[in-house]
Amino acid sequence: RSEEEERQLSVEYTPELAKLLSSADFISVHVPLLPQTRHLIGAAEFALMKPTAVFINTSRGPVVDQSGIMNILT
Repeated sequence: RSEEEERQLSVEYTPELAKLLSSADFISVHVPLLPQTRHLIGAAEFALMKPTAVFINTSRGPVVDQSGIMNILT
């Protein structure tokens, strides 16, 4: 990662998940299902997202806490 490449590509490295979730227009999750990734995304993370954000999950189902998401979406 280099700041010069970020400028050339018009991208910004954001190491903080909360900041990333609150500023992103698209959130795409691609992680293996491991004990540390189970329920990686839940109600608290969805609450941080923009109302217009598009969420894409290509990971195994349990990476997303679906019960938490249902609470925030209803």
